[in-house]
Amino acid sequence: MVKFLKFFGYFLFFCGALLFFLPKVHLYYLLEQKLEPLSVVITDEHAKDKGFTLAIEDASVVVKGIEGAQIASIDVALLGFFNSVELQEIKLSEAAKSFVPLHVAHAKISHVFYMPTLLKAEITGEFGEAFCEFDLLEREFRARILPSQTMVKNFAHTLRNFKKEENGEYSYAKNI
Repeated sequence: MVKFLKFFGYFLFFCGALLFFLPKVHLYYLLEQKLEPLSVVITDEHAKDKGFTLAIEDASVVVKGIEGAQIASIDVALLGFFNSVELQEIKLSEAAKSFVPLHVAHAKISHVFYMPTLLKAEITGEFGEAFCEFDLLEREFRARILPSQTMVKNFAHTLRNFKKEENGEYSYAKNI
């Protein structure tokens, strides 16, 4: 039993050291190169390795030559058993102002090892709150929105794409 505990301790130490010394900034720039053929470009950002996480500040996202969003900060934590990406202070492009409010305060995308095909996201902004799930295997996207008064009043045409539930939430499901 003692040998097993020693082995397990050394294994955890090795995994922790591997995650700590992983060249996260270089992997981020490799990801940027992989997104480029898809016409997704991230510019003007400052990436910094913070030990177990990667911090990206002041990023601009351009999709197919059209400015998509300005993101104040992105924190990426890839720990293997729990992975998350947190985005703060997102300002969407003016092109979206007829569909949704442009300010998103916080978004968190997470993945856990015991549900390997499921990505979850929680988003808060001027539109209200959204809870999303994407099943990678089934290629199914599901979303629940608790809209703010601004969203209900000024963007009712966008909410028509969602199904209104009895409790005031709006839901959406689509196979991609």
